[in-house]
Amino acid sequence: MPVINGIYTRNFPAYPNTLADSTIIVVAETGNNITYRTTYGALRALSSVSNATTSELTSAQLTAAYPAAVVPFEVICTDITDNPLIYKKGITGWYSIPLGTIS
Repeated sequence: MPVINGIYTRNFPAYPNTLADSTIIVVAETGNNITYRTTYGALRALSSVSNATTSELTSAQLTAAYPAAVVPFEVICTDITDNPLIYKKGITGWYSIPLGTIS
């Protein structure tokens, strides 16, 4: 995958575990703030993840499972029975977005 033409800065409190990926090219670091270059796939991985859970998740479960999530990180849960959801990390916590079927 090609490297994106640009440099990005994010707060990664779980660094270096979050960036244990060869597609992340660290340019500079100041505390938890990491300036990096990356590939398209790695950038997408930093912004969302698919979760195969079949039941709804709590804020505590999401925080425990994704401690390095930064706004606007998304957890896509399409396997939840009767009510698939996208959980989105917000400034004040987690939010759920219901997914409906398009006919």
